[in-house]
Amino acid sequence: MVANGTAITRNTAAGMTLRVGLSWTMSCTNGAGRCQGRLTLSPSLAARRLGARVATPRNGAVTCRGPCARRTTRSQAFFVVAGPSYGRGQRGTAVRSITLRLGRVCGTTRAPLVYTIVFTRSGAIDFRRSDLT
Repeated sequence: MVANGTAITRNTAAGMTLRVGLSWTMSCTNGAGRCQGRLTLSPSLAARRLGARVATPRNGAVTCRGPCARRTTRSQAFFVVAGPSYGRGQRGTAVRSITLRLGRVCGTTRAPLVYTIVFTRSGAIDFRRSDLT
């Protein structure tokens, strides 16, 4: 899974909106029935305490579906909103990063992936220091 298309889409003193685009590939085995999984993106507990939450999709969750015995590739944009703690002037100084966890269920629950988005001193995303793969 790769976080691509990550960008700050709202940047004010009152907060920010962070767009995180996720692309994934699901390989389904032969068999009868449905091939589906679930991805759930959520800010870390520390980020939630500072007011960060996933606004869309609802509850930060998306269901992945695909045909049996095939590989399916999809993408989904998640929008994380955060209040004044992540507002312009706070990011890069008082708040240097935000950590997001991606829960994965595909037949069984798998270990979550962790993405860390690091901010520059000016509050922009530091793509070089961020872990988005």
